[in-house]
Amino acid sequence: MLRKNALLVLAFLSIVFTLAISACQPSAASYIKSGDENNTGKNYDQAIADYSRAIAIDPGSAAAYSGRGRVYNNKGEYNLALADLDKAIELDPESYSAYYSRGYTHLHMQLLDQAIADYTRAVELKPDMTNAYWNRAWIYLQNNDYEKAIADYSSAIGVNGTNASYYGGRGWCYQQIKQYDKALADFNQAIELDSDTANRYLSRGLCYMQLNQNDKALIDFDKAIELDNNYGDGYLFRGECYTEMQDYDKAISDLNKAFELNSTANMMGYYYSLATCYSAQKDYDAAILVWTQAIESDSQSAIYYNNRGWLYLEKGDYAKALLDINKALELDSTSQDSASIWDSRGWYYFKTGDSNRALSDLDKALEIGSDMDVAGEIYCHRAQVYYSIREYDKAIADLNKSIELNSKYAEAYFYRGLCYKALDKPDDAKADFQAAINSSTDQSIIDKATNELKSMQ
Repeated sequence: MLRKNALLVLAFLSIVFTLAISACQPSAASYIKSGDENNTGKNYDQAIADYSRAIAIDPGSAAAYSGRGRVYNNKGEYNLALADLDKAIELDPESYSAYYSRGYTHLHMQLLDQAIADYTRAVELKPDMTNAYWNRAWIYLQNNDYEKAIADYSSAIGVNGTNASYYGGRGWCYQQIKQYDKALADFNQAIELDSDTANRYLSRGLCYMQLNQNDKALIDFDKAIELDNNYGDGYLFRGECYTEMQDYDKAISDLNKAFELNSTANMMGYYYSLATCYSAQKDYDAAILVWTQAIESDSQSAIYYNNRGWLYLEKGDYAKALLDINKALELDSTSQDSASIWDSRGWYYFKTGDSNRALSDLDKALEIGSDMDVAGEIYCHRAQVYYSIREYDKAIADLNKSIELNSKYAEAYFYRGLCYKALDKPDDAKADFQAAINSSTDQSIIDKATNELKSMQ
């Protein structure tokens, strides 16, 4: 009897000892908590170790797989992240955080449709998940689907109306679809919520520029630079604003400062504005050097070759102009951007006396770009060719289109005036010469139109 009781006591003590040891061992939940803390503290390797221990203890823990997937995302190891997040969703199909994290994974793997699907499921499960709306809006922006992006920013604002970035993002979308009043309202709200961030003012300034309110734009760019004296984009766009305002010395100073600060927001705009400044000052060699530097940075850019070719045309160096323009067409002869290149070569042929080839290339330019902003200039160029061969009615038809596209196109008024003069319509000619004077900021156009008016008195 004594021996039996002793065995029972030993068995009892063994059970108690085992339970005590088990109670002292960390649980899967404690490892998950530690993993979360290490992930937040950017101790990623330790976080992975924590989540892996949790999985070893509880292989059915969706939270452990989801947590480890988030860490792999933070480390940029997206294939590993995807495997873990797939497993987390398999274990818990209602885990909105796993869908959100997998959306982030797909986004960084450039699997945008899958990312949209994941973010969509995340907000279905948790409609107040603002980050999912924000990220999905960003994807829609990449696809130029501004209406859907606006809807997502609006959903985020509906959940949290105090986040300036949501208003800034939605304002940018409104600006892209030319709803400028709504864009300005959102930019104003963003600044009201966050008046100390430079890019809030930059965004509004760019909107003012598109509205041709350069004085207001300049105030915003000044404020952006005041808030951040090393804000390269601020100098870049202020330089572009000064260029449009024809304050070329200030523009050149700002553009060079932007380049010094490595602003890359709009390198095409940088090169274009800087070259425009030098061209306006008749310093064609400096302008050509700008596009030469651009070509050195990207030798596959057709537009860079075309723009340098155009400057050679302006300088009268027709051989170099044709080399550059033909190189541009070799790189791109079919995209919408190529309309400007065909226009350049048409202008080259016109300048060198080959009207037939000029018309052929200008016809091609309009075939490609009749609905582009550049169309007005192309019509004006073709009209000048028609004028030179005395096809005045065709020239007037093209100039009418130029003026329809831009009611302040002084050069178009001037050449239409010449056509009317040639057709012995003095009243129409005088009206157009006066319109050219009233519309122009180019002194050479003003002088030529003024001389025509004097000759008709």
